[in-house]
Amino acid sequence: MPIRAIDLTLHRSHFGCLSLRSWHPTCQRFRAGHRGRSETMKLDLEKCLHCVSTQLVVADIERSIKFYTESLGFDLNFNQDFYAGLGAGPYSIHLKHGDHVQTLPEEIDHVNIVIGVTDLDSCYETLVAEDIKVIQPLRETPYGREFYIEDPDGHRLAFLKSPHNEKRSRSCT
Repeated sequence: MPIRAIDLTLHRSHFGCLSLRSWHPTCQRFRAGHRGRSETMKLDLEKCLHCVSTQLVVADIERSIKFYTESLGFDLNFNQDFYAGLGAGPYSIHLKHGDHVQTLPEEIDHVNIVIGVTDLDSCYETLVAEDIKVIQPLRETPYGREFYIEDPDGHRLAFLKSPHNEKRSRSCT
C-alpha cells in the first residue's frame, strides 16, 4: 500500500538542514507546536511532493561540475556561477559555492548521498578505473551491496544495490 501522507519534523542537524517546498494548496497545512517544540507539516505526497534533491556546498563549483559530469556521468542542467543543478535521468544534485564546506569526520561511517543503482559491479569497476577515491570498497550489508566514494570536497557518496532500487521517482532539477 503506497504512503499517502507523512508527518515531517523540520529541524537543523549538525551537518545541514532539511527543507521541503511546495506550492500546492493542500500542502499549506502547518501545525505549530507548543513553545520549544519543532514545527510539524502534514504533506499529501501524491499532490504535493514533486521531488527531493540534495544540495552540497562546494569550494570550487567548476571543479565539482567537472567531477559530477565527467566522472559520474551527470548532465549539467543549469549553472549560475555560484549554483548549479546536475541531473542523471530523473534524479538531481544541486551544488552551491560556499566558503564553509562541511564534511563528515573520517571516523564516522556515514554518507552524504546514497545513489541506488541496478548494476553495482559495473559502476564500481568504472569508478575504480577512473581513479575515483574509493573510501569503502564493495561490501555486503543486511540491506544490499554497496561501496563509497568521495568527491573533491570530501562529500561521501554511497552506491547501493538493494531490492528497493527498482522504484523510480520523478525528475528534480
